[in-house]
Amino acid sequence: MSYAPHAPDAELKGRVMKIYGSVGRVGEAGPLSVITINRGRADGLEVGHVLALYSLGGTVRDTSKPRGAPDAFIKLPEERSGLSFVFRVFDRVSYALVMHVTRPIGPLDVVRTP
Repeated sequence: MSYAPHAPDAELKGRVMKIYGSVGRVGEAGPLSVITINRGRADGLEVGHVLALYSLGGTVRDTSKPRGAPDAFIKLPEERSGLSFVFRVFDRVSYALVMHVTRPIGPLDVVRTP
């Protein structure tokens, strides 16, 4: 079977569910690690799709606002951290190979159309 890397035609967004070889939710993925994605054939994912990896953005407290204020927390944006290549697709789940990263990938990080 030959693979031709290409981006998905439609906008796709999912999460990293598991990193192969890690225990539970502990572990990080680097180059050539295998990850499990919570999107599959039913979502339009195909073998050969290239997906961008993003570190999940957190929240920080705005120190200029009083404690307990409804807008005292600021959601940080997701930061792009690499690329992955989908090599096995099932109906609702897929496996991808991490090709390039600038920081470690963890469970619950985001994958989306580059």
